[in-house]
Amino acid sequence: MTREARDAAGDVHDRMPAFLDDEVMREWIAPGKLEKDEREHLHGALGEVSEKIARTLVTHPVDRAVNNVRTLDRSDSGLIAPIDLG
Repeated sequence: MTREARDAAGDVHDRMPAFLDDEVMREWIAPGKLEKDEREHLHGALGEVSEKIARTLVTHPVDRAVNNVRTLDRSDSGLIAPIDLG
């Protein structure tokens, strides 16, 4: 599930994951049909929680190899290590 990118995520892409805390996650995945006011409440809570968590994101440049799925070694922690662009 994605939403419009905010804060640091917007520097990277125009979409970002919607972040949920435990409480909103339980509400979001609860089975059953919601009434209109319940849906509006849940969407509002989703927006609030997601933006709160998004404000804590920090970005840094990484090696372009992270985008090459043909040669990518998913166990290589160096892929997410910050690099110097200078």
